Amino acid sequence: PISFLGAMAHRPLFYPEEWVAYGVSIDFGNLLPSVSPFEGVVFATPQGLDSEEDTLKAARVTLPTGKNVNFYQMIPLYREELQYKESWGFHALMDTLLSKVNFFYDPERPNMGLTPSAKVMGKA
Repeated sequence: PISFLGAMAHRPLFYPEEWVAYGVSIDFGNLLPSVSPFEGVVFATPQGLDSEEDTLKAARVTLPTGKNVNFYQMIPLYREELQYKESWGFHALMDTLLSKVNFFYDPERPNMGLTPSAKVMGKA
């Protein structure tokens, strides 16, 4: 939602040493409105394309100047999913938890950090 974009737009003012890249997660803490069940995001390549080649094409554009612009999808995360990613890494999060959910903003989606598989995989 718009509140995620607003929070991201303000980050360089407070955290100028941070950057956005594939696999990076951001904990918004209390910066998001209380109506959002999510507390952060993780950045991934665009999802839902037919092949890895299509995904790579969609994730990067080369400008006429030769500079590259990368495109990422912000996947909203619950607090427990952020904690899982910090403990077990981006690929574990994507493979074990988020492989079962839609990556679009859905405030009704289940919190995959609370599922039995998360507790087994994370040994929580």
